[in-house]
Amino acid sequence: MLVGEPEKGLKYLEKATNTLDHKLTRTHCRLLMQQAEAYLAAGMPDISVDKAMEGLRVAKVLESTSNINWAKEIYLKIRTSPYKEELFAQRLRDAIKDK
Repeated sequence: MLVGEPEKGLKYLEKATNTLDHKLTRTHCRLLMQQAEAYLAAGMPDISVDKAMEGLRVAKVLESTSNINWAKEIYLKIRTSPYKEELFAQRLRDAIKDK
């Protein structure tokens, strides 16, 4: 809240609430990680990484350790697969390292 200007502060808070991405929830994050697992199991590792990276982005915003660890587990599965040298695997690795 802005000191001495509560109305102005409330307007900023209202604007922030209206622009807030309501998809940034743990449930949405878990769904993205589940999709990443499913795409990986279906033999579509590139799409899997896309979903894992989207989930990782949400997890970092939420500071959700369990979902960040889930992204790491997905990366470990890819790292031990034939796709370990692919660019998308490196992108996920870099996203996990980036804090």
